[in-house]
Amino acid sequence: MNNKEFIDGVKEKIAKEFAVKNVNALPRLAKISVSLRVGRYKEDQKSIESAREELRTITGQRPSERISKKSISSFKLKSGDMVGFLVTLRGDRMWSFLQKLVKVVLPSVRDFSGTDPRSIDHQGNLSIGFKDQTPFPEIDPNKIDKLRGVGVTLTTSLFDSTQSQKFFECIGFVFSKTR
Repeated sequence: MNNKEFIDGVKEKIAKEFAVKNVNALPRLAKISVSLRVGRYKEDQKSIESAREELRTITGQRPSERISKKSISSFKLKSGDMVGFLVTLRGDRMWSFLQKLVKVVLPSVRDFSGTDPRSIDHQGNLSIGFKDQTPFPEIDPNKIDKLRGVGVTLTTSLFDSTQSQKFFECIGFVFSKTR
């Protein structure tokens, strides 16, 4: 299924679910942010470059560095230290990544029984965390040097968590029954 078919199918489901006839009034997905943490390996330049390349491979876009704003002594973190990378996806890359996330990545996660509905915040955005980068098909588990956490945040135009859950179900997410 190509991007256009996926997008059109999603729009049809959303229009039916929300009973909206005007295409411009449909709730929409504004952006997807994908972050990768470097954690305790922030001093190792080879590890940082490897993390940057992995995120570039996963998203197809050049990541930007994330710098700490505060010093936290218990984490041995100083203000100005690099803590990870971030990519913001919009347009065709966003829809391609979403399709891959829903159809390939989430089903490949071990013991996946659905996304927790509590991972939708009060603004209607969904945040999903992965313990490592191995569920993504572009990453070869035999070639990674370190396991790194990956965070994915889907930002919507909705401002209600219950409506957002319906929206994400229309997109193709499966939610667990813990509410």
